[in-house]
Amino acid sequence: MANTHGAPSATVVISFRVADERRDAYEAWQARITAAAEGFDGYVATEVFPPKVGTQDEWVVVYRFDTPANLGAWVSSNERRDLLAEADAGSLTTDTHEQVIATPSGSRNAVSVVASGRVKPGREREYERWQDGITAAAREFPGFLDSELFRALPGVQQDPVVVFRFASAECLDAWLESDVRKQWLRKAEPLASDSRLQRVGGGLDGWFPSGASGDERVPDWKQAFAVLLALYPTVMLLTMYLSPQLDALPLAVSMFIGNVVSVALLTWPLMPAANRVLGPWLKPRTRSATVVGTLALFLGYAAMVWGFLAVT
Repeated sequence: MANTHGAPSATVVISFRVADERRDAYEAWQARITAAAEGFDGYVATEVFPPKVGTQDEWVVVYRFDTPANLGAWVSSNERRDLLAEADAGSLTTDTHEQVIATPSGSRNAVSVVASGRVKPGREREYERWQDGITAAAREFPGFLDSELFRALPGVQQDPVVVFRFASAECLDAWLESDVRKQWLRKAEPLASDSRLQRVGGGLDGWFPSGASGDERVPDWKQAFAVLLALYPTVMLLTMYLSPQLDALPLAVSMFIGNVVSVALLTWPLMPAANRVLGPWLKPRTRSATVVGTLALFLGYAAMVWGFLAVT
């Protein structure tokens, strides 16, 4: 399928509830609707996240297309409409919510901030409500482009991670330094600990150089997955070996030192190495390379988690 590089990208996020006794029927239906989406121009990927006890009550499905126009063609298509009607008639899904997110063209100078925090046991629901509130507040600020939530996934990703994107560094600074954001952060203190904030210029593109003509941009979802592959072991090793050495320092100082070390490691040795190793997957020539590479990446996540579990 054609991909118009440099054009806006678009995502539709759909969440709904599925009764336990209908799970098998739903999964078969989901495979069919995903296969239908793959046949449309501009299709990039589908990600399906099943419910997780204590963190996520609903099924969440993310469809990614290269442009809002191609996404619109899929969303309004007769094929999709018929499949949704079939799910409704068969009582496969209920309480459906759908949100379309477009990344505007001309946002190559956009900047992102990646935020994460260790949610305290039993406070997951409250944290998600807090996250909805701070995201709604960020939307009111000039230059806000979009946000994306990566929920915690047991065995893969321990903490929820949120990416906020703004049109410029000035717009992002206005949000980060605002009294509104500071008030929301104070509300989160009873809900989460070990909060981390990492700023990345140009989306995540600074770690994923384009070709000489600038027309080979790595898709955002692949950037996020590749960064996670390098970020997780970095944070784990720093937490295990550096943090104990900094315990005597004030939290603000120790956090700053940890962030300096992690950003330096990611920017110079780790992300260039990740680009070399993951190159055939980041910019594949065939769709099968993306599928096989994604499976291998998740196996890598699992192996890292297993390894750290064995030594901690």
